Amino acid sequence: MSVRRPPVPILALIMTLWTVCASARIAINTEFSPSSSLVDYAFLLDPPAGRHGFLTVDSRGRFVWPSGARARFWGVNISRKSVFVEDAAIVRAVETLAHSGVNLVRFEAIDAPGGLFERGSPTMALERLQTLDRWTALLRERGIYYYLDLLDLREFSEADGVPSGGALGPGARPYAMFDATLIRLQKDFARQLLTRRNVFTGVRYVDDPALAVVEICNESGFFLRSDATDRLSGAQSRPGHPLHSYAADLAARWNRWLRGRYPSRTRLAAAWGASLAADEDPASGTARLPRLQEAVSGSGKRTDYVRFLSDLQRSYFSNMRAYLRSIGLRVPVTGVTSSHLLADAMSWSPLDFTAGNYFHDHPTFAGKEWVGSLHFSDTNPLRARSAFQSAPYMGALRWGAKPVVIREWAQPWPNRYRAVAAPEVLAYASLQDLDGLLLFGYRTVPPASGQPALADFAHEADPTVWALFGACGLAFRRGDVRPGERTVTLDYAPQEVFRWPAMIGERVEAAWQERITSRLGHGATRPRGTKGSPLVSSTGQIARHVQDGVLTVNAPRLKAIVGEFAGKPWILKDGGHSWELTTRSPIGALMVQSLDGQPLRTSRRWHAIMVTRADNTGQRFEAMKGSAPGRFRIAATGRAPVITGGKRFAGGLAIRRDGKPWLSLDLIGGTWELLVEPDGIAIACDTDGIPGALLGRRFVTRADTPVEIAP
Repeated sequence: MSVRRPPVPILALIMTLWTVCASARIAINTEFSPSSSLVDYAFLLDPPAGRHGFLTVDSRGRFVWPSGARARFWGVNISRKSVFVEDAAIVRAVETLAHSGVNLVRFEAIDAPGGLFERGSPTMALERLQTLDRWTALLRERGIYYYLDLLDLREFSEADGVPSGGALGPGARPYAMFDATLIRLQKDFARQLLTRRNVFTGVRYVDDPALAVVEICNESGFFLRSDATDRLSGAQSRPGHPLHSYAADLAARWNRWLRGRYPSRTRLAAAWGASLAADEDPASGTARLPRLQEAVSGSGKRTDYVRFLSDLQRSYFSNMRAYLRSIGLRVPVTGVTSSHLLADAMSWSPLDFTAGNYFHDHPTFAGKEWVGSLHFSDTNPLRARSAFQSAPYMGALRWGAKPVVIREWAQPWPNRYRAVAAPEVLAYASLQDLDGLLLFGYRTVPPASGQPALADFAHEADPTVWALFGACGLAFRRGDVRPGERTVTLDYAPQEVFRWPAMIGERVEAAWQERITSRLGHGATRPRGTKGSPLVSSTGQIARHVQDGVLTVNAPRLKAIVGEFAGKPWILKDGGHSWELTTRSPIGALMVQSLDGQPLRTSRRWHAIMVTRADNTGQRFEAMKGSAPGRFRIAATGRAPVITGGKRFAGGLAIRRDGKPWLSLDLIGGTWELLVEPDGIAIACDTDGIPGALLGRRFVTRADTPVEIAP
């Protein structure tokens, strides 16, 4: 047979310098960036990107092309250090992403020092602009769209004309949302970048339909950065404080807002009660900035302050979006604050779509972020069902008829349950009918010798994530998992959303079973609770076995069993047909998927893949006690190669189809995939010498090449 496979799939690298099983042969291989699978998912692309016109939003709140055809995106984030690299790395990455089915790349933090701007310089570096041009031109040619993030980690300085610029921190959060100079600088940057003519395509960015969407700011806002917001309260009465001028500006706006809301001080006193000091009067501009984190008597003062800040954020988004339209930008625009604070959601109304993050077991630190040892909890998300888990957290982003993009998601290393991440996100994003999912992140440059191959947000060579990435992308873009059969509208009253710190709550847990959307109203909606286990979606296709830590997906073109297998049979029934998995591997994910668009029971071209665990050689963790920010601390990150733990074990894996033996492997751990074509079958396994049988045909795996089996 002729196995249609891209160059250097991840299972090829699982036998190389980068990734090996305990019993696999280690071979030297200088390749770094593996494709996701034996399957070449580039068939999903329709090059060149932009050939169907500019992306827009329809009346149902979905991304569509001018023809009305729906657009859905499955992609990755590439951050500053991986953006500004040599041409060879860019070419390799674009080809790998195309073969892995990626159709959107978000360029993250390109404004950080060492990116388009050098520290302390107000001028963009021409050479790096041309590197960005190179990226976007190659992506466009391959049929991959791109996503630009405008304000992220830029460091403003006095050279920009910004007072006390060094005190504002990366991205000037949240000061960039109201200070006139900072807003002017954001507009200048947007104009210079978006009206730039790409030196390789000859097309300005605003005129390039391969530019799918634009993000005004990344993870900013008064509420997400409440500590920075509260510093302004302390700076208001201290003229020598570096933030005094910003505090004075915000206080003037606060007093003006209060005058518009309360026609007299008497009315204000009635609303605020004892929290209005005797020397405070908006008419004379003397109402002080409250602190969000400070307890106040009564709720009126802080509720008003939250409403004021939310209004100010909304004005910022409206102002910036209008400016982007004025310079010719036609594609949808968003801005990113928090995903869980309701006051933030009230500020999103001027935006064309909402965007947020979903992380499970995000790294934490004992002190300042990203300083010192990384801590983690090593928990399986499938054993949880709270409002801050996948489905509710993603569903809570939908307010009204607007698209939703999870523009950063991950369950990062060293969490050992990473195999559940991509299938879980696929399942619940599909249930919520989301419009885009972008993995965070993807490295384009290999780590130095002796450094770890796996890192917290580096998924490009992680078998537990990247090996499933192409299959999950196909399922998401093709709509293999149906959206919820009903939409539950969650109704919030104003007194709820502006109470600090009002967060998404239990009512969003309806998202385990139905699509949800939210609106500002009277607060009457109280959807029924989600008791019991498993939590089954209204479509019947998704089951979350919370007590077992297992998720199953049972759709006509896709079967998935992921989580903690516990050595017992897991059965998926489909009419008169069934799939049954029994494995001695304690943790993992199995996916079986049609490649020809037909239901699996009639498909002639399909794919099965299973992953378990992956660790760096020599990684070590230390259990923590007391008030540590996580259950474990990384004591040693380890180094390449990656160990997937595959070893020979009699009866380690058995899959039955319609009650009859289908595939057996004497394997626990490790990673394998099976590609079924009309003219033959190929199985690839990262562990050498494993006996197996497929429909009675015996074989032995070879770690250096797929084994072909006659049909």
